[in-house]
Amino acid sequence: MYDLAKHFSYNRKEILGKIKSVLHKGILELGSEVEQFEENFSKYCKVKYCVSVSSGSMALLLSLKSLDLTPKDEVITVANSDIPTSHAITLCGAKIRWVDVDESSFNINVKEIIKNMVATADLTRSGFINGDISTVMSPRTVIIWAENYLLFNDLEYSFKLSFLNRCDELERSIVHEYYQRAFGIDMSDTKVINVRE
Repeated sequence: MYDLAKHFSYNRKEILGKIKSVLHKGILELGSEVEQFEENFSKYCKVKYCVSVSSGSMALLLSLKSLDLTPKDEVITVANSDIPTSHAITLCGAKIRWVDVDESSFNINVKEIIKNMVATADLTRSGFINGDISTVMSPRTVIIWAENYLLFNDLEYSFKLSFLNRCDELERSIVHEYYQRAFGIDMSDTKVINVRE
């Protein structure tokens, strides 16, 4: 673990000098020190630009805004996150999709997403058996859906690409319902065009 007290005592004179300099200038934000930090950090990261922000909340908001999210987009986040995470998603106009956490890492529980994918497939099988739909989602299609999700990082788009596009147009509303039942969120009306068509 990083020993802040040790670092401070070693660099005490330099740190206090920098703080004193900033306070004497009276510019706490967007001063020359911030510009110097952004320049140094961009070099360290080997990127062209670096933008520092006032908080983690602002960093989340800025990151999400850069994605040009729409009300049709869905952002998956953990349910145990602090309010600013969900607030940033809402401010960008996207839908929030909460999932449980993996108890060992406290990160997104991927098993929960996979469980919902399998539940969607099970619903299509039941619908096929009952004669409601004419296309069934095979285990291989679920795998393709998961692979597309990893590739595109968009659960709904990947579902449409992997399965919904193959369904009869008259049956798609039923498949929409299966998705909604499994994931607890409505699917947008955005169409995915197959490049082969």
